[in-house]
Amino acid sequence: MTRRSWLVGAFAVLAFAQTLAYYVYLRDDPGNYNGAGAQGDQVAYVDLAQQLLHGTWQGAVHYMPGLPAVIALSQVLLGDPRLGLAVVQGLIYALLVVFAARLAAMAFGDTSSVWAAGAVGLNPALGYYAAQALTEFLTAAGLLALVGAVFAWSRRPRVYPVERSGAWVYPVERSGARVGLAALAGLLLAALAYLRAEYLGLAVVFALIVLLVGARRSGASGALAHGLVLLGVTALVMAPWVVRYAVATGRPALYNESPFSNLVLMGTWFRVFDEQTFAELQQIETAPGSRAEAIQRAAAVGPRPELSQRYMEQARGPYERPLDETFGLALGNIQLNLRQYLVNHVVLAPVLIWAGHTPVRQADAPHLPASGRYAIWAAELGLLGLALWQAVLVLGGSARPLAPLARGRRPRMDYPEGTQVGGPERLEGLVGGRSNHGEPGGSSAACGSEGTAALALSFLAVVVFLTVVHVVIGVDERFTTPALPLIGVFAGARLAGLARGRQSVAVRYAQ
Repeated sequence: MTRRSWLVGAFAVLAFAQTLAYYVYLRDDPGNYNGAGAQGDQVAYVDLAQQLLHGTWQGAVHYMPGLPAVIALSQVLLGDPRLGLAVVQGLIYALLVVFAARLAAMAFGDTSSVWAAGAVGLNPALGYYAAQALTEFLTAAGLLALVGAVFAWSRRPRVYPVERSGAWVYPVERSGARVGLAALAGLLLAALAYLRAEYLGLAVVFALIVLLVGARRSGASGALAHGLVLLGVTALVMAPWVVRYAVATGRPALYNESPFSNLVLMGTWFRVFDEQTFAELQQIETAPGSRAEAIQRAAAVGPRPELSQRYMEQARGPYERPLDETFGLALGNIQLNLRQYLVNHVVLAPVLIWAGHTPVRQADAPHLPASGRYAIWAAELGLLGLALWQAVLVLGGSARPLAPLARGRRPRMDYPEGTQVGGPERLEGLVGGRSNHGEPGGSSAACGSEGTAALALSFLAVVVFLTVVHVVIGVDERFTTPALPLIGVFAGARLAGLARGRQSVAVRYAQ
């Protein structure tokens, strides 16, 4: 094994160890599902897993059956749903590190693999969620697999060039493998939706990416066919769940009860109240008593009692409202606080949801020094900034990511079918040349092929999708965790490029 392989393996082992360490650390946390009297999503998912083990499903509000099924399997394997899930997700985490390293190496060069593995395997936010019965970690693994499938789709066919009449030509593409990869992407999208239903929205996003990238390569008709395959497989895999719900309730849907109205309305109240006012409103919201009593008590809270009363009317109101009523109330909330709403949702929210991963248990959070919290947030934002920088380089560059030519093997590159790239001397010049960023072929800054372009587009689409969804429905940093493995891949590639650039400068200076 090479030194890089050993390092990637070490990061994978550390990822597994980090998951189990967090499991032990969170075991006695009152805010965690292992604590006595704890409540919340973790408890609900474990309870739903018990229903699946007994062959029933009663559901609860907006929970999908994907995570309960994994918890049930973990319980069958190891006897305890909580420890079992931590072990299973820890193993998946280790494989995720290896996959991220492989993806970075294929897209940006071998030197990127170790950096990507470190950025993914040592991220405490991933270990924190891998140790818990929440959907964030499995959706992170699913998103990385989905982007990897689209990347592989965009690179097909991986064929050797053939010399014809003194020029190197790539054979005509066979589309069977690409159709299979498009179907795999649809399957992964459906798996994500079985974890959290809002990920169904990504089906349209990735179909558009397939259409955009594929149209440049094999024409609009072929790209459209692949996009339809992706959408069709997603719909086909989701159909049994939708049909089951329609038979049980008389109307097709995904949930036993839709939380959409509540999520949209609560999103409009983000950071409207000061901390003291909001704490009082939360006490009233969770206190026993009728809705009318809660609204009456809220009418005397805060510097703007009319806003407090309106908030309580919606927080303790019908959980599912007609769409016209929901959007009407949301528009009214925004108009009452238009300037604050714009500042909160356009300026603050996009930063907070990407910087707010503080992987400590709830009991320890108040004791964490502000400097420590800011350091964690700065590190998360720094990784995101590096990842976005790398994605911009990929989409803005013109050089192709050509890997260094291995001894005794012909070059394998990803030009479209039938492309003529010149004579043997031209081919060697391309392989041994430098990118437009002044780095050797296959470097972390290499840009230009359909594969890396599709990878960058997929990454940016995921970031924008998660940002928009969770700004609109209520800001929560927990729900941007699924993008962290992708951030690790791109940030690792950028770090590798920066390290290589510094090394090149040092060598030139020494000479």
